[in-house]
Amino acid sequence: MNADDFQELYKLLRGSKSAMPVLDAKALYSDRKMVAALDRLTYARETFLESRSRLLKQDVEKQVDKKAKDADRQIKKLKRKQDKLIEIAKAFDELLEHVEKLAVRERERQAKAAEVAKEEQALAERQERSDQLKANVARREDITKDFAKQFSKADDDGRLDLVAERFGFEAVESEDDLLGDSLYLIRTGEKSYLVSTPSSETMEESIAVEDVVQDRPIRPFPRDEFLKLGTRRKMVLLIKRSEDATESGSEVEDAPPSSGAESGSDPDSTDSTDQKVLDMGAFSQLLSSAQRCGLISNADQIGHVRDREFRKGHYDRAFQTIDGMYRQLMSSAGQRTQQLMREDADISSGRIKISPKELQAKRARERAQTQEIERAKRRFQVVLEGLRVLMNRKPAVAT
Repeated sequence: MNADDFQELYKLLRGSKSAMPVLDAKALYSDRKMVAALDRLTYARETFLESRSRLLKQDVEKQVDKKAKDADRQIKKLKRKQDKLIEIAKAFDELLEHVEKLAVRERERQAKAAEVAKEEQALAERQERSDQLKANVARREDITKDFAKQFSKADDDGRLDLVAERFGFEAVESEDDLLGDSLYLIRTGEKSYLVSTPSSETMEESIAVEDVVQDRPIRPFPRDEFLKLGTRRKMVLLIKRSEDATESGSEVEDAPPSSGAESGSDPDSTDSTDQKVLDMGAFSQLLSSAQRCGLISNADQIGHVRDREFRKGHYDRAFQTIDGMYRQLMSSAGQRTQQLMREDADISSGRIKISPKELQAKRARERAQTQEIERAKRRFQVVLEGLRVLMNRKPAVAT
């Protein structure tokens, strides 16, 4: 079958409301858009048969008064109409069968392409997160002698609070979170340890960590066993609390203001060049993620920043507000990780009673929220980086 079959069907339908949808289907078929062609052809068939269903179902001989002089002629006329309808329905069905097979293949290709795109996006997000972790991860040299002394003297909960004051926490959930030359906090039973991993090259099968507070090696962990410490909420990766964003914001804030006329820009809207660096959509995505993660009480403020400060070109103000919310997210995420570690320790020790089914549901909820938090972090970083670029390139707009 080919496009000519659509043309033949069109000729049979000429004059009816179903004729044009058949021509639409023909054009879509020629453009190799089989799913869309199937939809239009199905619509044409249903429209045509619904309007003529009564004639198709009736017994034509019972519709004619046999005593009439032209009874035979009327019966033949009705049968011709009925036969034509059956012919058109058959043409529809043959064409639909052919197009449906092609539409199934197209859907399979689309599904496969969507899956590939999804995998590529996930890979890109994993790589982005991995790069960010490697850039911000805490290392052995970040542990001072004074900090090590305080850690040694503190009780278990005190150690957790002490570490939380100095470092951020990142959940360890996959192989991507096992980094070389990095600090991890391990909490097993009633004890907490600060450990450092060796170089990435020596971590292929087993991981020989060292207690950085006691300055002594700990037995090597098989790689899968080390990962399980993280997935069971007994270990977190430590990251530095960066002050770069604050420094960047203060440098721009101290810069002398200039008017919109002097900068050659419209103070009421971002110009096209700025839109290429950062657009309103990035703020909308950030707003959605911030609301879903559940850790930012004033997430709606992002919409205000988008519609006011960013639109008017007040990038320094926008940066300060968004950066403050990002810090709130990071702080809340760290506190959440602490709380989850404490809960898991209490569950392991029996202080909290929970059934396996309830524990599984709890883990599922936590994983879902963790994914939303990670997505929000990435979108905060996109917006903040865009605002940094705009602040460094364009003078602040005077109020």
